[in-house]
Amino acid sequence: VGIGHVRYPTAGTASAHEAQPMYNSYPCGMALAHNGNLTNAQQLAEQLVSGLRHLNTSSDSETLLGVLAAEMQAALGHSGKVDVGVVVQAVTETMKKCRGGYAVSVLIHDVGVVSFRDPWGIRPLCYGSRTSHSLPEGVDYIAASESVAIDVLGFDMISDVAPGEMVLTVPMDPSHPRQDCGLILHQCQTAAASLFAPCLFEYVYFARPDSVMNGVLVHESREKMGQKMAAALHLHGLASQIDMVCLLYTSDAADEEDSVDLGGRRIIKKKKSKYRQPSFMST
Repeated sequence: VGIGHVRYPTAGTASAHEAQPMYNSYPCGMALAHNGNLTNAQQLAEQLVSGLRHLNTSSDSETLLGVLAAEMQAALGHSGKVDVGVVVQAVTETMKKCRGGYAVSVLIHDVGVVSFRDPWGIRPLCYGSRTSHSLPEGVDYIAASESVAIDVLGFDMISDVAPGEMVLTVPMDPSHPRQDCGLILHQCQTAAASLFAPCLFEYVYFARPDSVMNGVLVHESREKMGQKMAAALHLHGLASQIDMVCLLYTSDAADEEDSVDLGGRRIIKKKKSKYRQPSFMST
């Protein structure tokens, strides 16, 4: 069992102290990996501090972990045992308090791994499975921001995590088979209370072209955006003012024929390296 995080911080600082996963030990051991931004992080951090919870960093990821831990403590009551019901209640209350886009995976001691997505579906999150490599007749599960991570590790995609949904994977004991195969789904925020609003920048910039997000192949989405942009330029009589079109690729798609029609304008193709620091971060 493990969780990891490979994206640069978008809130707080670039300090090594803010490297994820973030860890919390009360009311139980939890390690969190988070992609996204909380728009009310400052307000939530102040509430946590006033509630005698200590924050070591300015990262909104640690703030989110603090909110989840506080809600876990409230859901525990006097039982003192963290179980599936406690996790469902804590995640539901956390979603009510956090504003912004977030995709989260949390390793919870003696429970399992819970992954959940903001009620608006701003940040992508999907999950998959494979026949277990370590447990006879068992199933391994994975959750990731992009489907390519699921593919390369030999898992089969199951679905995107729905907006406002949590996916909990729990250990399986061969002597006590589970009907749910260790996979528990729960809709924490109903569709009526949310507006599906995936981040456009995920399709335009962040994602790999061969990823499938929300049922859409990223490469195809970029092609269609180019076609629609060209159609709009033609519609408004602006196509003749375009001198050249510069296309940026991160894959061998640069070798394919283009479907953008701008009246024979010169097309320049460039491949950008996904391993270099993004240009908008260099200033």
